[in-house]
Amino acid sequence: MGHAPVSIFQALVQQLAHPYKVPLRMSQALAGDMYAHFLQFLEQNDITSLKPDYAHPPLIRLHGGGAVTWLKDLPVPTIIAMPLDKGHRFGGYTALPHEFGHDLSGTFSGAQLVEQIKTQIGSLDIQHKAWWQMWAEECFADSIGMAIIREAEIFSLANLFTGYYTNIIFTDESGQRPDEHPNRHLRVLLAIEVGRILGIPNAILNQTRQEWTAFGNAKNTIYPPDQVYDEFSQMSYPMSEFIAGLVPVATALVDTGYNQLHGKKVGDIFADFTSSLATQMTDSITEKAWML
Repeated sequence: MGHAPVSIFQALVQQLAHPYKVPLRMSQALAGDMYAHFLQFLEQNDITSLKPDYAHPPLIRLHGGGAVTWLKDLPVPTIIAMPLDKGHRFGGYTALPHEFGHDLSGTFSGAQLVEQIKTQIGSLDIQHKAWWQMWAEECFADSIGMAIIREAEIFSLANLFTGYYTNIIFTDESGQRPDEHPNRHLRVLLAIEVGRILGIPNAILNQTRQEWTAFGNAKNTIYPPDQVYDEFSQMSYPMSEFIAGLVPVATALVDTGYNQLHGKKVGDIFADFTSSLATQMTDSITEKAWML
């Protein structure tokens, strides 16, 4: 907790004086919109199991890496750190609803919502359950992003992954285990299936899947596109085995009635969410940059 005051101070200073203070303040306003909507949802459904310190919306700041959520388990405001190199382009901030999903997943006393998802995945008749369970929190955060900004979340992921090989399960920074982020190709395809269950038009999703799959096949020049390569174990698995699990996992993410939400589902939380900032953010990412 020692660095928490420094991180909070830096976030406040950046919003006052950083060259990118305008998009930072816009992102802070969107974080406030999402937080206020979530609190209203909790009040309307008489949900009172929040951690006692969940009294502030997350603070937005910039840093040099990818988007990340800090301090969510401490009795201080959560920090959502955004990529410095995308501060000039508001579309880059479509990662914000995903990061809000991380904040939301840890706000309850007792077990996190993600633990229930892991249990649901464990009950599915699919292969590679251990992988999907390891990826559960990232997949949950993506589902929250889908509920908030809908297909823009898919485009955001695709833009983020442009220039990377998409069929590798990377080793995490410690070098001691696989990364908790899903394989990139599967992550985009899973978001598409989540969108299908949330009611996004099939025409949009089918076209996006076709275009993304063509992109992924073109990018996978080191390893065959019909394989998923685990960098940590140096083993390969058939991509088809993971793809067969997409719909069941997406269904678990969207259709699970969370105990701590009195049986409410992901789509219920943001069913009537409106924010002009979210609309701007969605509109800014309609160009499919992975096709360029």
